[in-house]
Amino acid sequence: MKLKLVINKHSDYISLFTGIGGLEGTHPPIGYSEIDQTCIEILKKKYHKSKNLGDVKKAEVIKCNVVVGGWPCQDISIAGKGKGLRGENSKMFYDMVNYAKNASAHTIIAENVPNLLKLDSGSVFREVINEFVKLNFKYISWRSINSRQFGLPHNRNRIFIVASKDPKIPMSLFRKINAKISNKKSSIGAFYWTAGTHSINYNIGYVPTLKLGGDFLTPSSIALFFENKIRVLSGIESLRLQGFDPKPFKNISNGKLVNLAGNAVSKPVGKFVVDGVLNYIINEKNFKFKEIQRNFFENNFEETSISKSGFFDGEIHHVSIEETEDKASNLDDFLDLDNENIISQRAASGLLRRLDRSSTYCPEILRKKLEEYV
Repeated sequence: MKLKLVINKHSDYISLFTGIGGLEGTHPPIGYSEIDQTCIEILKKKYHKSKNLGDVKKAEVIKCNVVVGGWPCQDISIAGKGKGLRGENSKMFYDMVNYAKNASAHTIIAENVPNLLKLDSGSVFREVINEFVKLNFKYISWRSINSRQFGLPHNRNRIFIVASKDPKIPMSLFRKINAKISNKKSSIGAFYWTAGTHSINYNIGYVPTLKLGGDFLTPSSIALFFENKIRVLSGIESLRLQGFDPKPFKNISNGKLVNLAGNAVSKPVGKFVVDGVLNYIINEKNFKFKEIQRNFFENNFEETSISKSGFFDGEIHHVSIEETEDKASNLDDFLDLDNENIISQRAASGLLRRLDRSSTYCPEILRKKLEEYV
């Protein structure tokens, strides 16, 4: 018998691993799971009618239609140790799925880093799919989305997954992105000043992916190069580049703000994904199924190539989406151009040493400026 679900607008949903928010729809969740005290204080003001369910491992179960969560990526990201779902942090994926089962949800919305598709030749992603199916969330879509597609000059690719008991609901993830993109092209350069052995990821007009620092003493992993000076990206600017209004974040240290922003889902991206599910928005003209990848569940993954956008209904389908070519490069609009937080001589010297030990690309004009600082 085919499962039939009645989807009402503004379905009740629970947010797990909430942080400062980001993976939420237009209306707030009925409950959220968070243990960081700074995040809790922010969420209390933001969602004053929502209940904090505490640690996801022992969170109070509330019946809901949808569960959303960007589970920890430390064991999945390229910078991590590659432990996948066996890692202490990323194995909390199972807590999220079990919560959805116990809450009688019909759909799960999940988020993680793109390396999820590649790790261990695709076997980690296979386990994600298997776990959803095992608990009857057997119709699954996924899509790689860049924050720059939503008017944010922040190169942040993330994988969003919609796993549902209804075959139609996951299709909302494939609809067209209609974000407004500024025509302004900035001349400001942005790069990782704490990197250098692999890549400083130098870009013009937009910043590389915001990341969590090792501690709050490091103000930001991203530096800006303009008007013949190099300075560090601030916490307030990091929030803006994630689509957040900085006003609710007063009296929080700069280093903490950088980490909070780096751990969040870009707000307009999260809203696009969650609202699509809650309001059952589908545009089937914007995508089409391509070839089927039939060998996905075989033991040998050496030749496995998982599409950046796909759908599972017992077999893996590659999905072709009509993507926008416009991506934001208007970095000036998000910065405090009067900020004079110039990087230190020590920082410049450290980056130069790392650059000299590697073959990493660095624009000559930037290298000369670093040498001046030293």
